Amino acid sequence: MLNNEALDHYQAAQTYMRNFEFDLAQVELKAAINCIPTLKAAHRDFALVSLCRGDFGRAVSELLIVVGIGEPVPFSENQQEAIKDEAMKQHYRAGLKLAADSKWKDALIEFEWALFYRPESGKVLRSIAFAHASEGHFDEAEKFYSQSFSQDPEDAYGHADFAFLLAAKGSAEKAVEQLSEAVKLQPKVVALHVDLGWMAESKSDLEKAESEFQEAVKLAPKQASLWTHLGKIQARRGDAEQAAKSFEQALALDASQLEAQNGLAGVKPVQAEPATGQTSGQASGPVSGQSPGPASGQVSGQSPGQTSGVGKAKP
Repeated sequence: MLNNEALDHYQAAQTYMRNFEFDLAQVELKAAINCIPTLKAAHRDFALVSLCRGDFGRAVSELLIVVGIGEPVPFSENQQEAIKDEAMKQHYRAGLKLAADSKWKDALIEFEWALFYRPESGKVLRSIAFAHASEGHFDEAEKFYSQSFSQDPEDAYGHADFAFLLAAKGSAEKAVEQLSEAVKLQPKVVALHVDLGWMAESKSDLEKAESEFQEAVKLAPKQASLWTHLGKIQARRGDAEQAAKSFEQALALDASQLEAQNGLAGVKPVQAEPATGQTSGQASGPVSGQSPGPASGQVSGQSPGQTSGVGKAKP
């Protein structure tokens, strides 16, 4: 079994060497040597990689083993654990770099190598789940999210990622549960409240949506767009007074919020002019034929338009 594992590591190292990825090649050669300390081909390539990385002392040591002058010394237990940690870190970084370029299949290969070295790593499991979801492999993604929560139940961003996966699959109720758990774990993260508010609003749960945006504006009171969206939700709920306050707060922060201007016009319409004629109990002066001016509180000159919406957070 160790022979097969050593061969896997050695072949992986060969691939990384051809791609001039010497850090990854080195950790795989170390892993191969850990399986079979006398594997001279691995020592030979380790010497070459060490030269390319500028580690001349290590290169000489490995060459002495290759020519039979030196004897390979098995790695100690501490050294073996250090190799696993370094290999996991190198593969995980490589996976993140590939994921940033949306190269999900290649990223999965690196994440799976990282998981090989540290199968209990919650962050690696979550990254594998996210990569599968990005490839459209929703069942696999759900499986790895579940595994990641068993290793790291307090991973708020994992719950948020899982929520959007469930929403994409049409499981809206479960999606809200997962996003609610994310908010519970990280109650000070504005983006999570915003995401939960949007998701609740999409389900027509306006009470929940308003509650989450109220929390969001408490945490980020200078964000005009948050106040604008809160006002829109309150207007939909029929609370014109609170909606007006939210729109006014948005405009106080950013007078160019056209959506807030329109919203304010909607909840504070122009008051109707009183009918021309005499009013009983008027203090003094003739009123016949008098044309009253516009009532106080009239809103005018507002232009329709749109402002950018609140963005959603990315796991």
